[in-house]
Amino acid sequence: YGVLIPSGSAKIPYGIVRITNSRMRDSVGCGIVVEKGDLELGGLVMIESENCGISVPCGEISMMTGKIEAYGFRAGITGKSLTIKEASLTAYGKTEGAVVLTERGPWNDAGVVVLAGKSGKTATDEVYSGQRFLHAYTERVPDAS
Repeated sequence: YGVLIPSGSAKIPYGIVRITNSRMRDSVGCGIVVEKGDLELGGLVMIESENCGISVPCGEISMMTGKIEAYGFRAGITGKSLTIKEASLTAYGKTEGAVVLTERGPWNDAGVVVLAGKSGKTATDEVYSGQRFLHAYTERVPDAS
């Protein structure tokens, strides 16, 4: 693991974090794992991992005020649910998907713009062929008053 939190929540509200985990697709080849708790990220966060970039199987993933990039061969982000507030997210994953959630995602939230797709089969390097991506960011929604 890059960062493993077996129990409890983690809050990284700002700063610059870069995690690279080159374990070859095994179960511990993850960037950030919060096994039982929530994860809040902000600032500039870049995670590259062979298995999963960010994994929070039992909790909420909150992305606040920052730019987060997560890459994993299996999935960029896996978790229960995800919220994005004043942030931008870029996730890449190949075998399962860019972002894999068991519950709620921010895809229909007001002010959240989502672009998703799959790289073409003509990608230069074979590892990128068929890779799934997701870009999501928040726009400022004007006050209704």
